[in-house]
Amino acid sequence: MSWCLRASLMRRGSWCSRLGRTQRSWHSGGGPHRFTNPVCELDVRPGGAIRIHMRGPDGTVYPMTGTYQEIVEPERIVFTSAALDAAGNPMFEMLTTVTYTEERGKTKQILRTRVIKSTPEAPQYLAGMEAGWTQSLERLTAYLAAHSKEMA
Repeated sequence: MSWCLRASLMRRGSWCSRLGRTQRSWHSGGGPHRFTNPVCELDVRPGGAIRIHMRGPDGTVYPMTGTYQEIVEPERIVFTSAALDAAGNPMFEMLTTVTYTEERGKTKQILRTRVIKSTPEAPQYLAGMEAGWTQSLERLTAYLAAHSKEMA
């Protein structure tokens, strides 16, 4: 399973943020609408750990871990991530690449992700992956719009 979601923040928002600041905002947390992250530990460097627990509106916690593979400011972030089952075992692993380019003074972001390992439990969670990423990027757009003056 593989898909590419092209999310151009310049089309989704009316803000203008410099390239490096947009990339740094990626690490501000987020997740799908109405989700919170009671745990969000990010060691933003190559080899650094990612540990996030996303809590859904119904109170269910979805833990995930990962590792930053590459950080190239202001161009690219590459990381692996794995959703964990109740016993803390990976259900699937993703390789995600986020690239940034400047277009007419605004930042364009492209996110590509693909499943690189999967278990029989994975499909029910992967079914919501595109919607989850789309909502996460919408939240990032809103965050950047709300903080555009302090980021200028």
